[in-house]
Amino acid sequence: GLVVSCLLAGLVSQELHAQKKPIQVRWWRGSFDAAMTEANERNVPLLIAVTHDGEEANDRIIEDVFSKKAFVKVTESTIPMMANKDFHDTKTVELGGHKREVCTKIGGCTCIQHQNIESEVYEHFFRKTDGVKTPQVMICKPNLDLIERIIDVGSPSQYRDAVKKARKTMGPGISAKDS
Repeated sequence: GLVVSCLLAGLVSQELHAQKKPIQVRWWRGSFDAAMTEANERNVPLLIAVTHDGEEANDRIIEDVFSKKAFVKVTESTIPMMANKDFHDTKTVELGGHKREVCTKIGGCTCIQHQNIESEVYEHFFRKTDGVKTPQVMICKPNLDLIERIIDVGSPSQYRDAVKKARKTMGPGISAKDS
């Protein structure tokens, strides 16, 4: 009985350790201007995700879309930026071989980083409008020319197609893996 229990516990432990790391968008961790510069240098589009807390669709896009492998793959050929004005707790995770503090809700960046991006995104895209509809993802050229805007929760293929449209407009670029 005890030997079997120990063997089973060992197998469960091995299975837990064998599971892959969670899929995570590597949200931009720098300034808005630096993202535009990087996108220009690599000739890749900006993917700007705008979310607000307390709305079901915003939670759903974070939990059900941004964590999907297909969406993460789309972001690798962009500069992905998260714009969210709210504060959440932080946790330490390994990103790109480094331990980093990240937002517990968004992941990939800190709350200060997604808040700073949000204020710049608001200034550039929404200050002169009647408000911000969230969630939304905008695909833009490095100079902020809007190529595609997807409001509400889209499918990974919608985001992929929007980035393909940008790639066709912009020409070849350098992916995150190659930079």
